[in-house]
Amino acid sequence: IIDKYNQLARDAQLGNDRVAAENFQQHSEHYTRLLGEAMRELDLMPEQLSLFSVLSSYATAMSVHAFTEDGLTLFDDEPDIPEPVPEPGDDGLAVDLPEIPTDTGLVLWSNRSVGERKEELRQKNMDVAKRLVDLTGFSHGRVQSELNRLAGIRSVGNATNSELERRLRRAEEWLRRR
Repeated sequence: IIDKYNQLARDAQLGNDRVAAENFQQHSEHYTRLLGEAMRELDLMPEQLSLFSVLSSYATAMSVHAFTEDGLTLFDDEPDIPEPVPEPGDDGLAVDLPEIPTDTGLVLWSNRSVGERKEELRQKNMDVAKRLVDLTGFSHGRVQSELNRLAGIRSVGNATNSELERRLRRAEEWLRRR
């Protein structure tokens, strides 16, 4: 609240409204005094208050134990809600969940990630290039550069999956011509 009134006072000053600026500044000072009195009553330092404000701004769903006059006391602010009991034959809240992502990325409809599909395409491109080397008698470098040219890519390492698929199609066309 104090910061809000300070901001309103600055905005009023920028708008050349001295009366509103003074009014907001007085409100800010009033709440600053109230906060100071409350802190003195609680005998807390401002640093301690700032720590508690961070903790209190998050719902933690935790129970807290504290020592009181009665001894160790448990404070639990959440009511106990009974678990629903499904009726026989009722799926209740059954939900079909997608496959868990693999280490190399998200799972596609084919149960392979983009990275796994890329590795498969690279392997297939490598295998077809070896067959072309054997059939044509060309060097590996010459076959690779020709496949890259036909597919319109610079290198297999930087190619996308669709580019690798296109390169594989061009290689299979080349094999069919042989």
